Amino acid sequence: MSHRAPEDAVPAQIAVVDSAVGPLSVEADENAVRRVRFGAVDAVPDAVPGSLAARAAAELAEYFAGTRTAFEVRPDWSRLDEEPAHVLATLVRIAPFGHTVSYGELAAAAGLHYDPKLGQVASRVVGQVLNANPWPVLVPCHRVVMSDGSLGGFGGGVWRKEALLRLEGVLPDTLWD
Repeated sequence: MSHRAPEDAVPAQIAVVDSAVGPLSVEADENAVRRVRFGAVDAVPDAVPGSLAARAAAELAEYFAGTRTAFEVRPDWSRLDEEPAHVLATLVRIAPFGHTVSYGELAAAAGLHYDPKLGQVASRVVGQVLNANPWPVLVPCHRVVMSDGSLGGFGGGVWRKEALLRLEGVLPDTLWD
């Protein structure tokens, strides 16, 4: 899974959101969100009010507060090769808030098929793309589950995937939270 790293002539800003799944850092320039990361940030948050990074962080905070179900800010699709960008854009289109799709359903919707030369099943290609998703939550890879309904993996940790699906009402709240 290769990622293109276009010349970053436009400087990025960083904002941090505290959430139920730990801090998320958002890196954005004036045009698009470059990256969302789980965990502590390496750089000092420097987003100015009104910047895209600040707006993206605000939208993520609204999502975690339960007042936002879709994002207006957009990822920088140009940072990915064509296939991963297509798979992730398809995911955004077919898996709205509160809904899940299987790896196989996403593969079919994205037009991926088994490649006998590579020996790769399309759903595994989807799993690789999702694991490399540079915009977790914003591009909802947590909404992709196994065909039997089990959660499957998640680059940010299965506990985060479970928490995000509970937030969206896909999974019931537990008695011991």
